[in-house]
Amino acid sequence: MNIEINADYRLTSDPLNIFVMYRKVSDPTKRPGFDASKHDTTPKETWVTLANCRDVAHALNWYVDHRVKTSEATTLVELRDVIVEFQNEIASLYRTRTTGS
Repeated sequence: MNIEINADYRLTSDPLNIFVMYRKVSDPTKRPGFDASKHDTTPKETWVTLANCRDVAHALNWYVDHRVKTSEATTLVELRDVIVEFQNEIASLYRTRTTGS
């Protein structure tokens, strides 16, 4: 399985687990001692495992919890908006898959 949640998160799997993955982009030009004449300037993209989960429902619940914990919400209304945003992402994925657009 390799399911994109959005541009920065996806779900992958092996026979026993579901993994929540995060896209990390490293800019080599920001490294100490970087010299453009000696080093490649192309940003490097890697995927980092954030969570190992037992099933898809657990992975999606973990993702929502992660989004809530890492949000900058300062009120319950803002926190609700984070959760609604995730619900809309999932609904959008479902509509895209079922309508073929």
